[in-house]
Amino acid sequence: MTIAYHPAAREEARQAYLYLALEDDDLALDFEARLRQALLRISQNPESSRLRRFGVRRRNLIRFKRHYVAYMIWKEQIVVIAIGHASKRPLYWYRRPKEYREGI
Repeated sequence: MTIAYHPAAREEARQAYLYLALEDDDLALDFEARLRQALLRISQNPESSRLRRFGVRRRNLIRFKRHYVAYMIWKEQIVVIAIGHASKRPLYWYRRPKEYREGI
């Protein structure tokens, strides 16, 4: 299954990487690797994560357990809705599934 991204999700991944790079370049590189690993696992078995509100599933990143990938399955695609952090306001991205379905 192919992976598509809500535009805001790409920016969230970039911002998380840059924030971590301020602390430690190796930490940022590890975040990037763990994110890729999570996306690979999602693409291999998209229904492995529990279905949550708004038809969205969530996969936590290994080592970065407070970071997660929120995604939905839409028209034979995996759509990454958010690269979130558990300390952010909950469900800040809740409108994105609808935006994506309506063509942003």
